[in-house]
Amino acid sequence: QEWELHEQFASWLRLNNLAAVHSRMDRKSTILEGFPDFAVIHAGRVALIEFKVGNNVCSEVQGSVIQRLDAGGTPTLVCYDLASAIEWTKAKLMPEQHQNAPSAVPHSKAGHS
Repeated sequence: QEWELHEQFASWLRLNNLAAVHSRMDRKSTILEGFPDFAVIHAGRVALIEFKVGNNVCSEVQGSVIQRLDAGGTPTLVCYDLASAIEWTKAKLMPEQHQNAPSAVPHSKAGHS
């Protein structure tokens, strides 16, 4: 379940004292429609993560927002597992400590959910 990945990642963020913007999954979002699930902010840097499970892919709206963010120089990782999200976050927020981060999913993989 996607909510389980959200909970696990949110727990990891708390354990590592990292602040994040994360919309609740049980209510209509009050932030920009299609914005990534997590925006983790630390030391003037941001890591954006969109979780998916199974064969789910980004919706058209999500793909459009991710493309706009990428065009502005802020890539989003679309990932299907906790480890990738953690590695991406570490690499984006603490690049001097992590050299082997996963790459952001290209826009061509963003489609309808």
